[in-house]
Amino acid sequence: PRSHLLSRRALWWLWESDELEKAEEPPLVLAHFIGRGLVKAHKKNFDVVGWNQASRIVDLNESRHLQKLSLGFCAREFVLCGLPYKPTKAKEFVRQNGNLRLQVWGDPTLGIPFGQDRLIPIWLASAFQAAGEPDHNRIYFRSASDILRAFEIPIDGHERQLLRERLQRVFSATYQVEIKEKQKDGSIFWNAQRYQLITRVCLWFNNDEKENQYTLENAWKNYIDLDPYFAQDLRKRSLPIDMNTVIALKRSPALLDYYAWMAWRSYGLLKSHQKEARVPVFGAHGYWAQSGSKITNEDKAKQQLRRQHAKLLTYWPDCPNELTSNAEYIIVRPGIAIHKGASFSIPGVSRKPP
Repeated sequence: PRSHLLSRRALWWLWESDELEKAEEPPLVLAHFIGRGLVKAHKKNFDVVGWNQASRIVDLNESRHLQKLSLGFCAREFVLCGLPYKPTKAKEFVRQNGNLRLQVWGDPTLGIPFGQDRLIPIWLASAFQAAGEPDHNRIYFRSASDILRAFEIPIDGHERQLLRERLQRVFSATYQVEIKEKQKDGSIFWNAQRYQLITRVCLWFNNDEKENQYTLENAWKNYIDLDPYFAQDLRKRSLPIDMNTVIALKRSPALLDYYAWMAWRSYGLLKSHQKEARVPVFGAHGYWAQSGSKITNEDKAKQQLRRQHAKLLTYWPDCPNELTSNAEYIIVRPGIAIHKGASFSIPGVSRKPP
């Protein structure tokens, strides 16, 4: 009801038949690969996206309609406090979510994780669940390329190189989570933990890798050991999300964070049986302080958030939450981003590896 998505097969027919000119309520998504079409679409106030992005949106909503979504998981800290969207020269990155404070220190040479690096914690959380949350905190998998397969990223030399760099930044970074709460008697409760997500990595990268190379002799030599604190937090507080949506938003870090945050807050209300929550956009407890954005001007932040929310409804039409007209608050309502019985399978990861 919130959006009218055109199927890929209908796009060209509607253009040629001039039906778009007659539409009283134009579709939200329109994709063309010729300049003439894009100019015309802008004049009609369409939200223009690329052909590949439109295909992902259509595939996602078809999967949602047919209830063929795939289950994934997020780590709590990286939902409540997002990583930077772009590379930063700063030695320290800090985000605040009410009483929770996240600090990240990057390797002096590699820097702080940013952008698509946030896919690595999502894969770790999902793969750890797929492995059965083992007591030894080790995730065995067949190939480093399985991480790319999980997000439907092309498997080639360029993407393998980017994967190595992302894993190195995430592995080398140090994370500190602390909570300070003032008690009724005036005392201060302080709980802090400093850790790394990964304590050990053993990966083989093979540029000539093929599917039929997987055998008991050469497979399952790859593994990642999670930090015990991080692993225990995943056991207690992992957030179920729709992996199809993560895949569709993998190249949009800000929108991916917004989706995960929305899913987390709605899921929390559902579990606590609350009807509604009014979350401020600005301030110490506001959403913007938790995001990875560098924008400090409130007017620009509001403009950015309005665009993000409109796009979110394209990928998650059933999102129960809304942004107030003045963009000062986000109204959160109970819900879940994925239907019951969603399939769960992470490429290359098994509860009982050979």
